[in-house]
Amino acid sequence: MWFTYGAAGREDWYAETPYGEVQVQDNEYPGFSDFQNHEIADVVFYTAAEGLTDKYEPEGITAEGYARVAKGGTGIHKYMLGDNGVVYEMIAPKDQSSFSSGFGEYDDGMKGNYTPTQKFEVSNDETAQAKWKEILKKYQ
Repeated sequence: MWFTYGAAGREDWYAETPYGEVQVQDNEYPGFSDFQNHEIADVVFYTAAEGLTDKYEPEGITAEGYARVAKGGTGIHKYMLGDNGVVYEMIAPKDQSSFSSGFGEYDDGMKGNYTPTQKFEVSNDETAQAKWKEILKKYQ
């Protein structure tokens, strides 16, 4: 449950991080080469609402976001693995999170009106950082 149909725009989507923008979806405008960093993989963690399991696939998830699937009073934890070897995270309360939280879209090759309302930070999880670097090293 990451980004989903928030990616329906015409141009590239990005996240802001301490190391600059990370391209999260390439719609070829402005394009891959215009970004220094790119997302390789991602994952979201949240506490499921009562009675739900990890196999739950809600209908209408785009409009509902995390409203029905996440337990109230908990946080949504988004993790993004960058091609620069960094694990980024963004943690926000459920009521301030949507699938598109943390992302913005370019418009006519420039930052458009839809900009990220939250930033991704470098994760403090040293084990995750080391493991991600180890995995990437195999492909360099």
